[in-house]
Amino acid sequence: MRTRLFAIIGIALPMMAVGMNFSIVNMAIATLQNEFSSSVSQMQWILNALGISCAALLVMMGKWADTYGRRRMYLIGTIFVFIASLLSGFAPKVGWIITAQAIQGIGAAIVLPTSQALLTHLYPESERSRAMGIWAMLACTSLAIGPIVGGTILSTISWRWIFLINAPMALFSIYPLLRFVSESKTKEKEFEFDFKGVVLLIVTISSLVFTIMQAPSWGWGVWKIALLFFIALALFIYSERKSKTPIIRPDFFF
Repeated sequence: MRTRLFAIIGIALPMMAVGMNFSIVNMAIATLQNEFSSSVSQMQWILNALGISCAALLVMMGKWADTYGRRRMYLIGTIFVFIASLLSGFAPKVGWIITAQAIQGIGAAIVLPTSQALLTHLYPESERSRAMGIWAMLACTSLAIGPIVGGTILSTISWRWIFLINAPMALFSIYPLLRFVSESKTKEKEFEFDFKGVVLLIVTISSLVFTIMQAPSWGWGVWKIALLFFIALALFIYSERKSKTPIIRPDFFF
């Protein structure tokens, strides 16, 4: 029980840091806009950079964790979260925060699916529902306390701490992860990295988000970006049909 408790703490800290980052940044947009005298569009891309990189890499990172080791990948994701938190917290301009949040999205893409697998591995098969309950509780708690923590920080100390607060959470998780969490894999054979699929998925999601964001101000002038979305989507579906290790299996939808 003691080993399991420390293992849960090691898994929980990076996961909660990711969840808090989602909710804290969302509520701090107005403060960041005033701090950097930035446009609404730039502020939106802080959230978009995080969401796009996370969504595009989520499935791929889960596959990597299954193949190369879940604990190993979780540690890598934790390092990404730590670095992104520092870069965001010490950012001299808004462009740095956008880039750092894209890095944060990579960490989130590793942490979110892998945390489920690591928690499930801690429990015997008869108690897997308990593991999923713990995961759901941690995810909901981190999202819920994010606005409370963020509001307290913004009203008392520098806005930079809305990002920097995640760095010690990621750092302190490394020891219990190494000490109390065992490595696990499910796939014996390595899989081919679908680089083309990842690039096309990023272009597809980015062009769709850009079209939705700029349509009110650009009007029909946004048609070129909308066309890029449909082309990228068609190429992505075609590429996934041909790939031996697709990011998303087309037969789930067609």
